[in-house]
Amino acid sequence: MIIKRIAAIVLISLLAADQLSAQIKGTIIDRKQRPAKGLKVWKKNTNTSVVTDDQGVWMLVDTTPHDTVVITVNRKYEAVFAVGSYKDVTLLLGKQSFTLKEGSRQKVIAYRQTLRAMASNVLVREQIARMSANTIYDVLRSSIPGVTVTEGSNGSLVTIRGGSSLESGNEALFVVDGTVYESSAEVDRQISVNDIDKIEVIKDGGGYGARGANGVIIITTNKR
Repeated sequence: MIIKRIAAIVLISLLAADQLSAQIKGTIIDRKQRPAKGLKVWKKNTNTSVVTDDQGVWMLVDTTPHDTVVITVNRKYEAVFAVGSYKDVTLLLGKQSFTLKEGSRQKVIAYRQTLRAMASNVLVREQIARMSANTIYDVLRSSIPGVTVTEGSNGSLVTIRGGSSLESGNEALFVVDGTVYESSAEVDRQISVNDIDKIEVIKDGGGYGARGANGVIIITTNKR
């Protein structure tokens, strides 16, 4: 009897976990009714992201109903929606809004305007590609307010206005795909600009300890 109860509890736990963590997939169609390929799709507040394929198809795994999906439509707008009970959706892009469809369900949602927010602390792949940059310094130089690249006898240095750490100089802390790097020079040697999906600048990086007090530059690549 005890064994049966344990088995039942395990089964219920597995079913509950399956309901809480699943996947969502979708297809994005542009205003000319063509597949929207090469758009970045990610889970908000995470480094989990994908890019739509030639058919405009994407998929995110390990999602929950509480997750939020964010899609970079262009430099100015993002399509944002809660996962909820959606499993397989079609997004029809409009001029000022997008239509989210699944089965008989259809919902029209206004785009989120992101030009100011993205320019202030985030660079995405589309913006980086237009820079024709060869180094991480080329990308960061004059592209994000508050970030400064200076040249010294020991090479280039990246600082964020407001940094306050006295223990380890004043260069920002670099985190690439979750790995902490000792310096911008190390990042520049090991990371190709062509592999960068997103750069996010955090001025208050206290969560990373003393080094984070100088600010944190988080880089997400397409090779993670």
